[in-house]
Amino acid sequence: MGTTNISGYLTPKHEQTVDEAAHDGILRQTDFELFLKLVKESAPRILEPYFHIPNIEDSANDVELNTQWIYRERVYCYELYHQLRCSMTKGHAFDRSLYLNAELDKAGTVYSQHIGSLKPDFVLHRPGEGNHNIAVTEVKPITAPIKEIEGDLLKLKIFLDKMGYFGAVLLVYGQKNDKIDAIKELCQTHYGNYWLPRFKLLWHSNYGQLVNEFQFGMDSSKS
Repeated sequence: MGTTNISGYLTPKHEQTVDEAAHDGILRQTDFELFLKLVKESAPRILEPYFHIPNIEDSANDVELNTQWIYRERVYCYELYHQLRCSMTKGHAFDRSLYLNAELDKAGTVYSQHIGSLKPDFVLHRPGEGNHNIAVTEVKPITAPIKEIEGDLLKLKIFLDKMGYFGAVLLVYGQKNDKIDAIKELCQTHYGNYWLPRFKLLWHSNYGQLVNEFQFGMDSSKS
């Protein structure tokens, strides 16, 4: 989940080739919007044991044990992947041989020299092609340090800009209302007007709750 320097990754000629291969915008936009819909339907099905887990800590007097609920990103991601795959299979959501892969390693591919060791949490794409890269997704608990969230935003931007993915999603989960505004502001700063139309910030505040999609430039969010 580390970050890397992106300067000079693609030559102008290579970047133009990636852009041209990804130029089926209408179909890809439809698939991206469907993927967003599936994420917002799947996340509320995540049960409490997968949303946060109990962590037993020593008490100050070493006699009693304290139980604190903590967020574990991998636990949440694995369950979200399961729920998404169930939704995709049950509804035959995508009819163009698209696949959802988790933490896909691009080592040994034509892209590895350009993206290094970056592995997003989820990608929706047609493996083996460069013209059906639909969605790249990163997931973060709301308690994550801002620096880690910045790293994920950079990773998403690389996959938009350098690999021709149509859209990017940052899914934040957990309860900490005072932090979500700071994350939203961070997204606006990193993406600006050019990339914001192809970027989505989602917030899943608690298990069993609906997912909010933030609308940049507006005062409210929608479910």
